[in-house]
Amino acid sequence: MKVRTEQPSATARAESPDEVCQRESKSPPKLTVRLSAEESPVTGYVLIEGSPKALRFLASLLGAQARAKDCGSQLHPNGPGNIFFSRKSELGIYIHRLPCASRPTKHRKH
Repeated sequence: MKVRTEQPSATARAESPDEVCQRESKSPPKLTVRLSAEESPVTGYVLIEGSPKALRFLASLLGAQARAKDCGSQLHPNGPGNIFFSRKSELGIYIHRLPCASRPTKHRKH
């Protein structure tokens, strides 16, 4: 017996990052984003952790940003989007798709 998976219709409109956040805001998953404290020969890791639901939320957010008209979106534990972060979070998330919408040929620092 084959398992049938639902595929989005060709006419279905993809969600924007704001719509993903709106959809998930009723029962917001909690991400923890901070610098890793693990001892390692290589430093500079960002730790992103959360439940399976939280990681699926992040995946949906990344996918939505890949398709969005605007090139960037952000969430921060002390600002917009704070409902998606645990109390342990130290860092926000800025997702920037290239090429930049405001400068199509070069990466622009925001």
